[in-house]
Amino acid sequence: MKTDAPHRPSVWTTIAGDAVFESGLGLNGIGMYSEPADWITYEPVQSLVAALAWDSSLDAAGYLDGYLEARFGAAAATATGRYYQLTALDPDTHGPGVLTTNYGQARAALQEAAGRTRDPAPRTLLDRLTRNLDIALADMRIGLAPAGSAELGAARREYRALVHRNRFNGVCLPNMQAWGRWNGPDGQSPYDDARIRQDVVDTYASPAAGFGDPGFLVLSRGGEPVPLDVEAQDVDFAGHTVHWTATAPDGVTLEPPGGTLRVRGTRGATARVAVRAAADAAAGAHRITLEFRLADGTRLVPSPVEAEIR
Repeated sequence: MKTDAPHRPSVWTTIAGDAVFESGLGLNGIGMYSEPADWITYEPVQSLVAALAWDSSLDAAGYLDGYLEARFGAAAATATGRYYQLTALDPDTHGPGVLTTNYGQARAALQEAAGRTRDPAPRTLLDRLTRNLDIALADMRIGLAPAGSAELGAARREYRALVHRNRFNGVCLPNMQAWGRWNGPDGQSPYDDARIRQDVVDTYASPAAGFGDPGFLVLSRGGEPVPLDVEAQDVDFAGHTVHWTATAPDGVTLEPPGGTLRVRGTRGATARVAVRAAADAAAGAHRITLEFRLADGTRLVPSPVEAEIR
């Protein structure tokens, strides 16, 4: 089975051309970089680069045909090929409007592909690619929302939650660019912020992790409680019981102030918490710290939730 020519991303041809050129220079080795946290989205390109390292005369388009059929099955290959074509645009040269249209169509192609296979392996990969597109579409909503609007704030919160929920699924990495995207220009940290970078490293090295959603709360003194979801995740896929507690500034209470969440594999767990500011709480910016530990006492990376009391 061959996919239609329009479904073949031009990036494949570009990579193949580079391999031929570099081989002509006498180079006998090639390397490729990708983030370890979003490797699934790089899989076909990494496979092609490895194949071209052995044979620079390889037909890149034909290789893509073979990859699609082997990875997703004959029935789903054409629809999945459309996904790769629709997501081949360079985000640096296309605006969020065009990308949103393409990514929306690409998501529909993945859903079509998922409906054409019952094999759990390709369905799992199609699910991960769909999650990655959901993150990209949330990113585009940030770019399209008017400055200072409630829509922009909601888009940033959605993007942050999606990145955190999927950071251990092979589709995204909460790096400095992502932090800047959900915080906005007024809340960005320096690109070389060592604390944020170390937290990311430590989180991926931990057996489990947790975070609060949303990451920013607005509390009214003496007002109604605001909901906060405390979420836990299984990082090493061994299954864990995660105990959490909240440390809040004076005048801020959480109900409940702690709890236990059981996680396994991609199945995380969530506790809904009510956050309230007392009538005499100090106005201004404050921080709530969520601390996590395992049943044996192992401490995990804490997660901050910023709060503004008005």
